[in-house]
Amino acid sequence: MSHADDWYAPEVRHPIRSRISVPESSSGSVDLGVAAAVVSAGLLSSGTVLVRNWPRGAAGDRRLREIWDDMGAYVVASADGLTATSRSTGGRLSGGEWDLVGHTGIAAVIATAGMYATGEVRLHVGDAPARRIAQRIGACGGIAEAAGATVAVTPGASERIEWDCRGGWGPAGLVASVRSRVALRRWSEAEQQRPGLTALWLRMLAADEYLMPGSARLPYDYLR
Repeated sequence: MSHADDWYAPEVRHPIRSRISVPESSSGSVDLGVAAAVVSAGLLSSGTVLVRNWPRGAAGDRRLREIWDDMGAYVVASADGLTATSRSTGGRLSGGEWDLVGHTGIAAVIATAGMYATGEVRLHVGDAPARRIAQRIGACGGIAEAAGATVAVTPGASERIEWDCRGGWGPAGLVASVRSRVALRRWSEAEQQRPGLTALWLRMLAADEYLMPGSARLPYDYLR
């Protein structure tokens, strides 16, 4: 059933290449789960995303960068922020097994990306988060199974899916929209929790800025 606050995310027609700043909370902090979502979107589209205000040192930051490296991304932290570039021309990320206990927001993003990976993604997240992640991915046609504290995601996703954004799941739904046609149900809740997320996403899709890894400069900047 459609609702007035649903959003049909635009199709991603080319690699996402963009320099962005993630909207901050009222306290001035950056949600690492949102930052993870926008970078993962770049990777799945075989693009490059620079997050200028990457929350370096935040809980889960180092672990997330290690996971991306394991999955086949080229990640560079510099004075300009954090740049992540897909090493694959087809936006293919590798599967693997990682511990993300205490980092449910990040785990949801990685698990969602796992639907489009080349191998199984296994995440140790705790009993309750494992069940929630498996249920959410299963509800949109993905293949996920929770066994105790571990959720295992098998590659495979429908071309068209529906994603319920309630409960903080909006950013993970955006990740899925990179490779599937996604109806983001109750999107207004995601935007209310993270004002500016819709505008950020649309700006990313339109930017098409060719970036050098680790730099905020575009190719023509080097000619000046």
